[in-house]
Amino acid sequence: MTDTEARPDGAAPVIGRDRMMLTLGAFAAMGVFAIGINVLGPALDIIAEVFSLPLAQAGLLPSMMMVGILIGVAAGGVLSDFAGARVVAMLAMGALA
Repeated sequence: MTDTEARPDGAAPVIGRDRMMLTLGAFAAMGVFAIGINVLGPALDIIAEVFSLPLAQAGLLPSMMMVGILIGVAAGGVLSDFAGARVVAMLAMGALA
């Protein structure tokens, strides 16, 4: 499908500047996400101390974060089927902002 063809779901095609902004927004969101994931490991000692948790319980934080991501990805896929990928991408970037 070319940039100017109509999409089967009836949504307007994403062309030119819109596509570039969507791509750059997705890259920026993944960069912020990667930084957050990488900082979490070294910060577990401080998190455990601040919240008075045993280190084993603080260690569950990354695992529970991944469970949340799994649920979000599954829900996003279903929502994308109904509302369209562009709507879901914009909602996801707005949630990260």
